[in-house]
Amino acid sequence: MKHYPKISIGLPVYNGQKYLEKAIDSILSQTFTDFELIISDNASTDRTQEICAAYQSKDERILYVRNDVNLGAAKNFNKLVDYAKGKYFKWASYDDMLEPKYLKRCVEVLEKREEILLCHTRSKEINENDEYIAAYDEYDSMRLMSSSPHQRFYDLIGINHTCEIVFGVIRLEALKKTNLIGPYPASDRVLIAQLALRGPLYVIPEYLFLHREHPETTWAVWGDDPNRVVWYDSMAKKGVFFQHWKVGFEFTKAVLKAHLSLKNFLLCSFQILRWPRAYWKGQRVWRWLVSDLKYGLSLRNKNNS
Repeated sequence: MKHYPKISIGLPVYNGQKYLEKAIDSILSQTFTDFELIISDNASTDRTQEICAAYQSKDERILYVRNDVNLGAAKNFNKLVDYAKGKYFKWASYDDMLEPKYLKRCVEVLEKREEILLCHTRSKEINENDEYIAAYDEYDSMRLMSSSPHQRFYDLIGINHTCEIVFGVIRLEALKKTNLIGPYPASDRVLIAQLALRGPLYVIPEYLFLHREHPETTWAVWGDDPNRVVWYDSMAKKGVFFQHWKVGFEFTKAVLKAHLSLKNFLLCSFQILRWPRAYWKGQRVWRWLVSDLKYGLSLRNKNNS
């Protein structure tokens, strides 16, 4: 009989030669070993292909696939889910690292608590030199284990967080019921909100996830530039993109498709109405919504002149 791994780890990468080896080494050093590592190379032009091929030749758990052209981050993330054969799935970033017991601790929780759809741990932030910068316990105050969907939902859309929880270990069956990563900024937040509408999420109070901040991260390069959409979708056109309105629309769609009771549907709908008053990057969301409109109108006037 074929043996299917307990966990499928999907690592999307584009020109990741600087940090990729450390990321892969941290995965291969896990004390929990029943996993497969699927690497999807988005047509890198640096040494990424060489690095991945070398690792694949040394460890039969590794599958390396390469796109002929850059598909954009969203498609590259999502194709990894199609390859997955495990009971659980985890995205891994080419620049982050895991402490050796990360997978073991997450699997222990998921095996004991079937209602939990995603398990992650507290995280530490490191820089390009592997030096510790900060420690995060931002999810500790959130009601992610609440029995009420509207509480889990609002805390994830209404409280500012780094969204590192998207790199947690997820039940593959539950993940496939979401829209995965959408071709627009902040789609990872929408994905996590979709999961939270379906069941509890849990963050282990141990610092076993190492998130790297460096000058080449997406946020460092693009910031809140509306043209950042091309990173997610290589075929997208630059120009007007109401990114924050899009996120609100997707939150609404998530509630409509979640098969909630009437009571929970009404409560979650109310949380969406509260969302514009939430803080994000030091500002209330409604200010970003207004900025989107101003940007769109300025482009329209520019095109008409």
